Amino acid sequence: MTLAADDLDALLDALAARAAERAAGELVNVAGDPVVDGRAAGRVVVAPGEAIVSLWGNLTFDQTTVTFASVAERDAQWANPQAGATCYTEADSTFWQRKGPTWVTTGSPNRYACRAVPAAYTTSGAAGTATKVTCPNAPLNQGGRYNTATGVYTCAEAGLHLAICHGQFLLASPGGYIMSMLRRNGVEAARHTVASDSSTGGYSSPMTVDLENCAAGDTLEWWCQSNMASQPMRANTTESYFAVIYLGP
Repeated sequence: MTLAADDLDALLDALAARAAERAAGELVNVAGDPVVDGRAAGRVVVAPGEAIVSLWGNLTFDQTTVTFASVAERDAQWANPQAGATCYTEADSTFWQRKGPTWVTTGSPNRYACRAVPAAYTTSGAAGTATKVTCPNAPLNQGGRYNTATGVYTCAEAGLHLAICHGQFLLASPGGYIMSMLRRNGVEAARHTVASDSSTGGYSSPMTVDLENCAAGDTLEWWCQSNMASQPMRANTTESYFAVIYLGP
């Protein structure tokens, strides 16, 4: 096929214009496309025959749920996401959304939850002295927020946290009492005290249930105290446990 000189010139001009357009990475939009500072403010309409240039690719990336191996990988690869951008991190099975300058988790908030169990027959310590209950077994520990070595739950995000401290203690004699306490950032936030329920002692089960409006990084701990030394606590998955559920902002 032979092109006339004028047709050839027109074709070369069109190719040069398209090359310059691609080099600049400009969005070639059709009438009605909402574009603010070169970035789509809403849905971008692609007309038949239009070139999909680099900016459209970026917009597709920004407005799609992108999967990363971890938070660290996300932050390294996506330093400045636009507001409303979403992603998923495989390491912690979490969906995220960009709000202002930070990422926040989306979907069901109870992805941060724990249910930890103390060791068999943990004691309450010296008489009248508060003792932290450390739970070496955590069958449920979503997000890994409970440290089984230190007995500390660290809040991942700001918001409401429901905490339950439940222990079944064997009080040695009547007149004894045992209390179960929740501490937030090392300060007592709530407690429940029960006395021996028989004339010869016996099992008593204090259960503290509390709702705390925590900041990210706040800590929650389970403590107990008795007026008698070394009162043993039964430890199994149904009778003694420490649980925390993140309810959301």
